[in-house]
Amino acid sequence: SSGDAVKKIQKELQSIKPEHFTGTCTCQVVRCASDWSVGMRKRNMKEASVTTAYCELILNAKYFIFIENQFFISNTGGRTENKVAGSILKRIIRAQQNKENFKVVFFLNLIPDYPGEIYHKTAILVRRQFLWQVRTLSQGEKSLFGQLRKNGINPEDYICCYGLRNHAKIENTPITEIIYIHGKTMIIDDDILIIGTANICDRSMKGERDAEIEVRINKRRIICRLLLKIIRKSLQLWAGSLLWLVKLPTG
Repeated sequence: SSGDAVKKIQKELQSIKPEHFTGTCTCQVVRCASDWSVGMRKRNMKEASVTTAYCELILNAKYFIFIENQFFISNTGGRTENKVAGSILKRIIRAQQNKENFKVVFFLNLIPDYPGEIYHKTAILVRRQFLWQVRTLSQGEKSLFGQLRKNGINPEDYICCYGLRNHAKIENTPITEIIYIHGKTMIIDDDILIIGTANICDRSMKGERDAEIEVRINKRRIICRLLLKIIRKSLQLWAGSLLWLVKLPTG
């Protein structure tokens, strides 16, 4: 039940000791906003510093990018305008040219969470969102995978994509259901976290529509420990199998 889920989260938060988070960290607040969404002082004025932060962090990543987002609809040569996917493309091409050990890990939804079954005649929005997401990531020559192959790069050497599911048994019958991802999180190397409200799509990233806010946090120890705690406890995975994702800080 939802009450049990809340109690579980509260218990996990209480188990986090204050000494895990002592010291200082650097934070920056970024946003997407316009006259339409928040009432800017000047007409037609907009700000898209969330998009700028995402792209700059991706391009400056040293060896690892972790992205968990409700959507991944971006541009590597298609009609979508935000350049998040294009920045990933540039960074992977550079990694291949420099023979760098570099990984991008996506946690994305298997199916969009809109009303209706994906094959039902009324589920147009579900299928359209799904179409643009696979076109961004893997389908067609303008997708991220397509552009990498065009540059002689095997996408699977650099990109891992995951969806999440629950598994259980009811009266000895195996059942499974999708875990819907609603987070908007990106972790760069072990050092930088950006988290907030922005989906990776033009509606959130262009600054002309929805108002969005994100916080960029620079603190290696906090980010490493928090990431491992989330993965191990919330997803019930063995953290030891994920140490290739996060290098634990020493000391």
